[in-house]
Amino acid sequence: MAKLGDKDFVTEGLLVPAIARGLASSRFTADEALALTIIARKVDVKAADLSSAFTGSAATRSQDIRKLLDRGVIEPIAKGKRSYRLRLAPSELTPLLVRELDQLGFLPRILRDSE
Repeated sequence: MAKLGDKDFVTEGLLVPAIARGLASSRFTADEALALTIIARKVDVKAADLSSAFTGSAATRSQDIRKLLDRGVIEPIAKGKRSYRLRLAPSELTPLLVRELDQLGFLPRILRDSE
């Protein structure tokens, strides 16, 4: 359980693999997965930080961010702010994170799919 207190482990061992699973299962587009990975690694980002994921004009990038906000995958860090962070629950990421936790052996037997 101590690993869950390690930011690098949570980011690279849990969040990034969960996002990759979401991409593989077509929950996220490649651009969305890249944006979510950037957000996971930076913790909170501004729209300009996502320019490598959402190419095009600032208006187009804002529309792409709005889609993630509307789906509940990201959220503003505070009401009215334009900095964003991942929203872990409830969101489309929740089942992906639970699956990763199971794969890593963090779920008790009673919560596992196979038992």
